[in-house]
Amino acid sequence: MFRNPSVLSARLVACAAALALTGGAAAQITVPGDFPDPQSAVDAASPGDVIVIQGGTWTPAQFGSKDPALRIDKAITLVGDPPPTFEPIVSGFGQQPPTILLEGPGSGEVVLVNIDVGGLTSGITWGAQTGGIVGGGFDALRIHDSTIAGPEWEFLTGVGAGSQAISVDVDYLLISDSTVRAADAADDSCYGSPALNGDAAVSCSGTVVVLDSIVTGGTYLNPCFPSNDCGIIEGGNGGPGIIAPRVDEAGSMVSGGPGAEWSADVGFCGTSPAGPAVITDTHVVLDDDLALIGTTGLGDTVTLAWDIAAPVVHFYGSPGSVAPFNTIPGSTDVHLDPAWLRPIGSLLGGNSSADFVLPTDAAFLGMTYTIQGYAPPALISRPVMLAIGP
Repeated sequence: MFRNPSVLSARLVACAAALALTGGAAAQITVPGDFPDPQSAVDAASPGDVIVIQGGTWTPAQFGSKDPALRIDKAITLVGDPPPTFEPIVSGFGQQPPTILLEGPGSGEVVLVNIDVGGLTSGITWGAQTGGIVGGGFDALRIHDSTIAGPEWEFLTGVGAGSQAISVDVDYLLISDSTVRAADAADDSCYGSPALNGDAAVSCSGTVVVLDSIVTGGTYLNPCFPSNDCGIIEGGNGGPGIIAPRVDEAGSMVSGGPGAEWSADVGFCGTSPAGPAVITDTHVVLDDDLALIGTTGLGDTVTLAWDIAAPVVHFYGSPGSVAPFNTIPGSTDVHLDPAWLRPIGSLLGGNSSADFVLPTDAAFLGMTYTIQGYAPPALISRPVMLAIGP
């Protein structure tokens, strides 16, 4: 095993520091230190600021509120320390609002690090769900080290359709080291055909990149026949994992939701079809030839491991990431930001690894970084991405 921690550590920190120094008036805001709740912190923040939310469960306080748990209207980074949980208001009338609503100015990006999205929908009062993270108005949404789910039904009085965990209108959606799941459709009794289908976990108008994550579509719960015997009932199909024009994935499990399992008094009747993993024009599954091993908190030691058939691999990095683009025909696409691309070390190829230490300064909370390897003339590894958490 070949190790060179000093080269990687020094250059990663140098690149991150350079970005921080050029960030202008970006500030770090804490909740509840500087503001009592995440919404007031977002309202007071300037584009580019980092908001560190120190845990808690955040939901609208007023019964029947049509407000989301959090409305984001500017390009900011949210970091959980420890992870906060955002939930929609449980009870109300009509359609339950989304948990997090994106209402961007038309540009910029939102970054979520170590954030949980979930919650419940009361079927006694609400008639429909909206979903987990919904909206748009930004160029990109990047999600790291988070758990994102649509709210689940409780106390249903009839049939409730599911909802998507993420439904956004952005050019680029990144899901890295995260778990994403649609909310399931459900009912409170036995109803006839057709049954509801599960919803997609993710829908996006632009490119979706999924790295080292689990994405699962929804299903239909409590499927039983309205008669004692098995018959033909349409629907109950699992929802897709991702719907987008292009989907890139590496090191991930992307799957449609399972089909409903039907039963009657006579016993098990059958299973509806599972949902497709992706519905897309372009699906790129990358070789899993590069990995980050370990936690990525302040001061943590992280292992970069690779299995690349080349004598030497030249590693490059950049703060942040961009939608994939190609520089060498036939090679893997590049996910590095060309404006910040920097060499971080040339190391032995084959099956090898190197350790590096993340910065200890709390000013680096929320900093994101992408690494790819290049072995001339045309071998480019998959990307790995980290977000510096607490």
